[in-house]
Amino acid sequence: MMGESRALSWWSVVQRLCTQLSSPTTAPAVADREVEALWRASWLARRAEGILCTCQAAWLDSRCRRVVQWLASRPS
Repeated sequence: MMGESRALSWWSVVQRLCTQLSSPTTAPAVADREVEALWRASWLARRAEGILCTCQAAWLDSRCRRVVQWLASRPS
């Protein structure tokens, strides 16, 4: 009888622990904003943004873009 009561007590503790571990204690929106702020402050994000700006500037000044625009503007 005593062993059974102890087992049920442990089972109850384990259930509460699993419930607490599987329930988020922070709001997802807040966590998303924090992760986004960490990303924007990172070295990798700054490098990626720099590369994207360079690629965009190159595309805006490229001959290929002018040819694509010219082909797109022609009547079918």
